[in-house]
Amino acid sequence: MERMQQVVGRARAAFNSGRCRSLEFRLQQLKALERMVQEKEKEILAAINADLHKSGPNAFSHELMGVLGELALAVEKLPSWAAPQPVKRNLLTMRDEAYVCPEPLGVVLIIGAWNYPFVLILQPLIGAIAAAPTILTDVSPESKVMEEEIFGPVLPILTVKSVDEAIEFINRREKPLALYVFSNNKKLIKRVISETSSGGVTANDVIMHFLLSTLPFGGVGNSGMGAYHGKHSFETFSHRRSCLIKDLKMEGMNKLRYPPGSQKKVDWAKFFLLKKFNKVRVGLIILALLGIVAAVVTKVRLG
Repeated sequence: MERMQQVVGRARAAFNSGRCRSLEFRLQQLKALERMVQEKEKEILAAINADLHKSGPNAFSHELMGVLGELALAVEKLPSWAAPQPVKRNLLTMRDEAYVCPEPLGVVLIIGAWNYPFVLILQPLIGAIAAAPTILTDVSPESKVMEEEIFGPVLPILTVKSVDEAIEFINRREKPLALYVFSNNKKLIKRVISETSSGGVTANDVIMHFLLSTLPFGGVGNSGMGAYHGKHSFETFSHRRSCLIKDLKMEGMNKLRYPPGSQKKVDWAKFFLLKKFNKVRVGLIILALLGIVAAVVTKVRLG
């Protein structure tokens, strides 16, 4: 326990130094990881074969290919993922700057599973590096979880009388990591999806939703927290920080918020915050007001 506390302490110190926050540093780390996977491909495949007896083609397609694809995507898209994202404003904040800024959560812990030991560690790691937390991976898997979940050549079969009974059976238990439905009837498939909950779904096949980087992979409830794959990995390890920078030139509008309160102020607040505006109509109103102001200014100058 003391050793683990020391490791976590060093990780937090590294994060607090700020060195992993820059976009350039994160891209360098991702590219270095990509080079490592490419250069050590034979050693990685040999290790997987020694531990799990997976053949080279099987191990590459199920473990390394997905990792290399995720790395290429993260390197290409990270600048846009990490950029501030402007959000819609209302009339009271129309001159202000409002955006969501992704920021790293901090020190994170990644625990994989033994059945896909490489991809289940590396794919979340890619998202964590992209988001800029500090990562710990040298931790033994939780033995209790391994005992409760079936990761082996075992396929329990339970016969049910109807789709209703199957849906009821699923919903009486904890939400699964994945749900597989086999049917020629798309309406039936959509019904099962809409009336159950799971981390993900593949219809008429198994595990294929895991291979698509645009789909988040993860559990829900008892089957897991968070999701990863592509941008979803980045978002899992990021905090979406809300930012609003007020324009002091619009300080006059704030009088509506300041005491003393009055019904007139409430009415104006309703007008600005609750009323749905037609953009064309608002534009015409603004043009009309500008015209009135221009006319008044001209009159004053002539007078």
